[in-house]
Amino acid sequence: MRTNKVRGTMQRSRTRLLAGGIGALLVSGVGMAPAAAQTDGVPPAVGANEQAQLVALAKSYLEARTRSLLSDRSGRPLSKAAVAPVALSAGQQRVASAVDLYLAQSRQKLASHKQRWISSETTVLPTSVKQQPDGSVTATVTEKTRLLFDRALDPEAPEATEQSVDRVFTYVKTGGTWSIADLDPGNAEQSVAVNDAPRTITEAAFEASPMSESPEYMYGAPGPLSAADQEEDQRVEPVTVHPPADAPEDGSPIDDPQEDTGAAAARLMAGYCYTCMVDYATRYWENYNSRYRSWSTDCTNFVSQTMRAGGWAYDYGLYTNNANWWYNSLNQTRSWPAAENFSRFAPKRTSWLSNVWKLKIGDVLLVDWDKNGNKNHAMVVTRKTSSMIYLSYHTTDTINKPLTEVLRKDTTAWWYAART
Repeated sequence: MRTNKVRGTMQRSRTRLLAGGIGALLVSGVGMAPAAAQTDGVPPAVGANEQAQLVALAKSYLEARTRSLLSDRSGRPLSKAAVAPVALSAGQQRVASAVDLYLAQSRQKLASHKQRWISSETTVLPTSVKQQPDGSVTATVTEKTRLLFDRALDPEAPEATEQSVDRVFTYVKTGGTWSIADLDPGNAEQSVAVNDAPRTITEAAFEASPMSESPEYMYGAPGPLSAADQEEDQRVEPVTVHPPADAPEDGSPIDDPQEDTGAAAARLMAGYCYTCMVDYATRYWENYNSRYRSWSTDCTNFVSQTMRAGGWAYDYGLYTNNANWWYNSLNQTRSWPAAENFSRFAPKRTSWLSNVWKLKIGDVLLVDWDKNGNKNHAMVVTRKTSSMIYLSYHTTDTINKPLTEVLRKDTTAWWYAART
């Protein structure tokens, strides 16, 4: 079984959203001058007016795509007539049609669980707009979309599903008119956005090389380890062997008192605070907690932070041993930020469920996209009603995504549901 290894000092410098939009780009010097002829192989700058036009096209395109997920209160799909039409290349038209069909099916699947989104809010914040040597223009933007639930249909539902996702648009100009020729994720390691069709992503793995041999770096604790921790570090790390959980798309939340009895008792004795987990995830799903390092694939780091906020105690010992779980200013165990390593530590604190629809608030859902025994992604349950389970995660930054949507994006994956 392959193990993800994460460098303790690796950090992600997160792209800051430009609150000033196009104005902020102008202040930073992008597009200060009007478009000019290309000189010495250097593409001309994109003028401010064209920048604004291209960003507006991106916003209209994403609004139209998201509208495929929306229904009115009678359950009828919303018309796209209210959204400004956007010119697309022939290839992008085919892609858009396929995505629209997929999202319409997602809307129908959600309705079968007595859930529906009835409105959406989308903002698009540019981080760069660049002319390319071939005459095309690429715009890197951050899309922030909020889909509001019909709480008259399910009063227990959250107010909205929200996401923040980086995207790269490519534009071409024909006959004086800009059209969208391509749309790619800005971060190839991001999970699937709620208004995207599926694709496969693998969590990055990094080789760790010790930067220090201090006790804090190697073992997490400033002083000598306890006898129990020393003994545990001499043993072979625990290997998690368990079958994937059943993950029927047409399932609904279920409880199994017999299966949950032991886990419930352990939860009670540990004194875990599940509302604290939800509060933490709600606060930091998009605005990362600056007290922690972050990674380009940050999902398991976010889950570990959430578990810590809910009362999980550190388990000190050698950082390379998956029997341990801790974080400090110098380093962290591999089980802290990597899904596969976390899954190997998990049996010390969790029990595995036989069906994903048994998940409860504060539980963790892991996924193996490649079916090779290596978990790639981690999510935490932040809400549960009588008809739906909602998950939140980093990479792509998302809060309260319905489980039906999570399962539909990866219909061939293996799922591992952990009762925390």
